[in-house]
Order: sequence, then C-alpha cells, then structure tokens
Amino acid sequence: MTSSPEQGESGEVSRTYSFDKQLISLSEDLSPSSVETTGDAKTADTNTNISRLERRREQSRTRQLRYLQRKRQYENDLQSSVDTLQSDVRGMELQLQFLRTGEPCPCSCPTSSINSLPPSLTPTTTSSNFLQTARDLVHCFRFGFSTTASPPWIPCSSSCEEQIHFVQNAMHPDVLHGELRGQNSFLEQWRRYTAFFGSLELHPHNFALLPSANSHAVCRAQLTLSLQLVMASFQHVFPHLLQPQHSSLLGCLLNHQIRVPTTLQLQFDARGRVCRCDSALDFVAALRPLLNSYADVANVLQRAHISPCGHLGPGAGPLDLAFVLSPST
Repeated sequence: MTSSPEQGESGEVSRTYSFDKQLISLSEDLSPSSVETTGDAKTADTNTNISRLERRREQSRTRQLRYLQRKRQYENDLQSSVDTLQSDVRGMELQLQFLRTGEPCPCSCPTSSINSLPPSLTPTTTSSNFLQTARDLVHCFRFGFSTTASPPWIPCSSSCEEQIHFVQNAMHPDVLHGELRGQNSFLEQWRRYTAFFGSLELHPHNFALLPSANSHAVCRAQLTLSLQLVMASFQHVFPHLLQPQHSSLLGCLLNHQIRVPTTLQLQFDARGRVCRCDSALDFVAALRPLLNSYADVANVLQRAHISPCGHLGPGAGPLDLAFVLSPST
C-alpha cells in the first residue's frame, strides 16, 4: 500500500518540526545565561568546599594549640613539682647537718613585732626558714623603701622603720651585695630605686634552694621588677637621654612602665642571716618592647648609671642615709 503525496508532505513537516524543537532546546541549554548559571553553581560549590576545608584546618590548628598549651602547662607544673621536691630535699639535708653539728637552727626573721609584714615572720625551727626569709624580703620591699624627699634621708613612715628592723634581724651587718657592703648601702639602693622611678613593685614568681659547695644555704628568687619611667629616672639614671639628639628615645620611654626580669640570690651564714645578696636585672628585655631595635636599647643603656649588678647612681658606693644601723645583730 502506497502513501499519498499529501501524507508524505505531512510526515516531512512533522519531522522538521521535531528537529526544530530539538535545536531550540539545545540552543537554550547552550545559551550564555544557562552556561553562566551552571558556572555560578560550580563556583558556589567550590567556594563552599574551600570554606569547609578552611574551617577544618582552623579547627585542627585550634586543637593543636590547645594540646600544646596543655602540654606546656603539664611540663611547667611538673618542673615546679621537681623544684619543690629538690628544695625540700636540700632543706632536709641542711636540717640534718645542723642536727649533726649541734649548731643552732637558723632563724630568718625579725624577733620584733611587725604588723605590716606577713604572719610568717615568726621564729621557727625548720630549714624552710631560708625560703621564708627570701619570701619575706621580697614582701617587705615589694613597694620599695621611701624616705624623706631631701637629705638627710630618714624614714618617713612606720613601715620604713619596720623594713629597717627586718634588715637588722635578717641580714648580716656586713652583708655583701654586688659591689657594696653593709646594711646601710643595701637600704640606700632601695631608696634610690624608689626615689628615681615613679612607681616600684616586685612580683615574685618562684623561690628555690640551690645546691651549694659549702655549708651555707643558697636561695634563688625569680621576680619581675615593675618600674615607671618618669623625669627623675632620666635625671638620675639615664641623664644622657636628656640631650637633644636623644629626644626620640626619651619620647618612647617617658611615663612608660617597664617590667624588668630579676633574679635574686641569697646566701645564708651559720646563724641563718643573709650574708650575701646578688641580683641580676635584665634591662635589655625590659626596654626592648618600647624601642624600635636593639641598637636603641644599647644607646639607652650604654651610658646609663646602672652597674652590672643593678646598682643605681654614678657614685653608688657613698652612703646617703642619715641613720646608722646597729651592728649589734
């Protein structure tokens, strides 16, 4: 059976129409707007994946930091426990030595009643007196030593008199501290630090007994000495910074607070008194945060009136105190 011409033409038209629809559909799929939409979707997916990856990395870094912090804290606590145990062992060894030799147990604190000092300042019979003396010394001078504003220097408050009594009872009359000797020069250095800076405060960190080659106990205290740099500091300690060529350094330091890492080492005699007091103050670490470079730090300290052991003043040796401490102790 053969088809008529009309039927052939109708089928051809139908196929042509279907083909045109496919072309139109394909052109729509390939249109710029369609491609752009697809590209935007892929970009959004990529950005989402990157964001997720960054979040995971950040979470991983946070967990690592927390782990490292816990690890450091554990190590610090462990080291602190070791230091405490070593100090206890050293103290017991010293106590055993005193028992064997028959020497009197050292007393590290004043016998007079001092209301402003901690309750621990009472005579005891244990070897922990050495550590307690170091703690009491730091507590006693934690805000410095104030006297009258002009010579003759005399104590200006009852707390200063109590500090003098502490030194008389806890320190040897001829105590060696750095380049100087004597209780008077010890107090004079504290007076200078208090007078030459706007504020002074000691922040203790730890105390430990150290092994010693001789029979004398040695205690080390690690502290931070907080000082405010005022005009008096530059007049007495850094006078070269008042010159015009150092005006920029003066501007960086004036009225700023510095925190000086400090190590104090005390040696005790057979009677439990401090017979030697050595100090190390790291002014480099204290000044560096305020200045642009270590070269600036060198310019500040090169001509400063600070001795290697931390004594202040070009003539640190002469005693300026009006009172003379009793050598009867």
